[in-house]
Amino acid sequence: MAVSSLEILAEAVEIAYVPGIVELRMLRDALRKAADTQAPDAFAQALGAFGRVDRDFRAKIRNEAIALAEIRRHVNVSG
Repeated sequence: MAVSSLEILAEAVEIAYVPGIVELRMLRDALRKAADTQAPDAFAQALGAFGRVDRDFRAKIRNEAIALAEIRRHVNVSG
């Protein structure tokens, strides 16, 4: 089963998640909705939610997503 970029990004948000930071919760929920529905408006909401997250958290999420994608790529190649 292929994992979408949105699913990887949502997982990265889970890793970077800090309770109490509303923007991260909103981003997590928006990414889940976009991955589940594949609706254009859900993608737009996820993009908007990502833009409202602090720059340092965005960098952490990006780095986590890249690491997760690399892991998945290696698993898919060798598995």
